[in-house]
Amino acid sequence: MWETLIEGEQVKNYFDSEAGSIRYIFAPFIQKNTLENVVPDSGLDTIIITRWRVADLAAGVSDPEVFEVCNKHGYSLKIHSKLHAKVYSWDLDDALVGSANVTAAGMGLNESSNAEVLIGPIQLPIPIQIKLRKVEKQARLVGLEDYEKAIEIRDKAGGEIPNYEEVQIGRNPEFLTSQLPMTDEPNLLINLLSADHPQSFDDLPHEVLRCVLHDIATYNLDQSKNASVEQVRAELRSSFLQDPFISMIVENMDPCIYFGQMKALVQDQCEDVPRPSRYELTDNVKLLYRWFPLIAPERFQHDVPGAHSERLCDQSKNTS
Repeated sequence: MWETLIEGEQVKNYFDSEAGSIRYIFAPFIQKNTLENVVPDSGLDTIIITRWRVADLAAGVSDPEVFEVCNKHGYSLKIHSKLHAKVYSWDLDDALVGSANVTAAGMGLNESSNAEVLIGPIQLPIPIQIKLRKVEKQARLVGLEDYEKAIEIRDKAGGEIPNYEEVQIGRNPEFLTSQLPMTDEPNLLINLLSADHPQSFDDLPHEVLRCVLHDIATYNLDQSKNASVEQVRAELRSSFLQDPFISMIVENMDPCIYFGQMKALVQDQCEDVPRPSRYELTDNVKLLYRWFPLIAPERFQHDVPGAHSERLCDQSKNTS
């Protein structure tokens, strides 16, 4: 016999399962009380992407006090002005997908609830996983000042749609560790995305696939498999070296940077909250030491001039 659950119960049961490491919520409209009701506070990483257009805030359908919940539990709150999707996901692998927002009416929690649908959990196709990762990357991070600005817009409007332009809420941090590469070998990315190699995403172990999809979204790579190896390599090289975090690291090579110096630099500049320790950044820096000479071997050299003095050098700066 079929069991029918209201949407709020579906979302709560899905996230109660703790079937992954990061919870993702994409919903244009989110209310503070409903979020607390359907998303259990289990101490897990949670990324919430919502909309917060001026008209939505003024009309009260977007609730800026959601920031209080996120701030209390350490969730990341981001806004994307064009968001329309409603997706509830573990790790962007599988998800509940449908029409329901995180509101009392959307989640079936009051007598005047909407006629909503949520299906799943379903496995998200690779192109959809990449698209959602790109949406998250484009979304703007909400801080305390943004929350206060949103409250001001709502309170001044008093339910009336204001007659003024959209205001910019949120910011795009340039120095987050989530913007650093995750795939062990850039050549794996290049081979997967080129027309010259038969390897497919289906061949990859789950954890490797997650890293690959992260890097495709981070560096906005074309996954159509229409390009040659050299064309994909050139695209990846350009995107990687133009990334603000990577550019900052290159600027601080004089002309070399030692392993410990790079860890200190990344820790000092990163905008993660809480800021990671240098020890926690070890794997990130190991990957950077691998990526630079593989992405641009004619420019970057990795060597070990002493027993414990690993370094990376930008040979274009070497004037000796």
